[in-house]
Amino acid sequence: MTKIQNYVENVFAGLPKTKEAVEMKLGIIDSMEEKYSELLSMGKNENEAFGEVIADFGSIEEIREELGLAQPRYESVLREGSHAPSAPLETTDALSDPDDFNQFQKKFRLAITTGVVFCILALIGTLVTERVSGEDSNAPAIVFFCFIAIAVGIFVYFGMQYSAYENKRATQSVRHTSQNRGNEIVDALCGIIMLVATVIFLFLGFFGSLWHPGWVVFPIGGVICGIVDIVAKLWKKS
Repeated sequence: MTKIQNYVENVFAGLPKTKEAVEMKLGIIDSMEEKYSELLSMGKNENEAFGEVIADFGSIEEIREELGLAQPRYESVLREGSHAPSAPLETTDALSDPDDFNQFQKKFRLAITTGVVFCILALIGTLVTERVSGEDSNAPAIVFFCFIAIAVGIFVYFGMQYSAYENKRATQSVRHTSQNRGNEIVDALCGIIMLVATVIFLFLGFFGSLWHPGWVVFPIGGVICGIVDIVAKLWKKS
């Protein structure tokens, strides 16, 4: 079942299971799927296309009104290029205030750049500390992992914030954000895990000549990603 089908099913969950309601629901799903595919073909990403399709969806009050007619017309519920005139579905802060999201995007780009800089500083700082304190000192490793910890913290925090904004803009419905947000958070965490694994591999190779045993960080990273995914799925079910 697609996320559009899930959305419409939840909207119709509180309505009587009449023949007219079923026909209207199927018609709305077909129209929304068609519009969604059209937007994707125009170059929009999945979140943008889904958000625009949902934005063209009317309110539950309008659906009830349409079901009360002798000949229900689901076409009036899904409008081409305009919002429904009646009370819309609950919107979120990101949609009601696009300037807020635009400001966050600037902060997000700056944060990612800062995180990358910290990764670079981790390598440079390790080299400098190693020359100053000597190879037998633990200082280079401490400097390295301090910088990496800061970078990972930045990536995780702003990655989660960005996912939250994207879900708010895409769904316009609080009850539909948790699953998408969970998936995006898992993807972001796995990306960070593999990035850290790469940095550790390079560190072991350049500073310890441990290229051969160092490659084990990648399967370990993959296992950790699998564990994160399983835990996330169990958390959703609970």
